[in-house]
Amino acid sequence: MFAAIIIGIFIISVIYAHSRGVEKQKLSRQLFDHSTFMAPINMFMTRFSTLPAKQPYFDTTAFPELQKLTENWQVIREEALRLQHHIKAAQANNDAGFNTFFKRFWIRGYLLWDSLAHPAEDRVRESQ
Repeated sequence: MFAAIIIGIFIISVIYAHSRGVEKQKLSRQLFDHSTFMAPINMFMTRFSTLPAKQPYFDTTAFPELQKLTENWQVIREEALRLQHHIKAAQANNDAGFNTFFKRFWIRGYLLWDSLAHPAEDRVRESQ
C-alpha cells in the first residue's frame, strides 16, 4: 500500500511537471530527462512558492539581491572574457564530472573554490 502511494505521488508529480507552462517537451522525451526524476521535488517547491508556478520570468524587483549583478554585469563579463582562454580539461584526468562534458565539447572554469578565489585564477591573473 505504501509503495502504491509513493508511485501515485510520483505519477501525479510527473503529470504536474508536464502540464506546467506553455512550451512543453514531448512526454516521451520528458520521461527520460531530469524533469521526471526531479518532478516530486519540483511539484513541492512550486506548490509552496509565493511566486506563480506558470510564470516563466519574474520582475527583478522581486529579488533585490540581484541588484549587485545588474550593477556589475560589465565587470563580470570582462572577467569571464579574460578567463575564457584559460579554460581547459583536467590534465591528470582526475575530474570525472567535467570529463563527461568535455567529451561533448563543454568547457569549465572555476571562479570560486569553497568561497575563496581558486588558486588557478590567481595564476591566470599573474600571467596577463
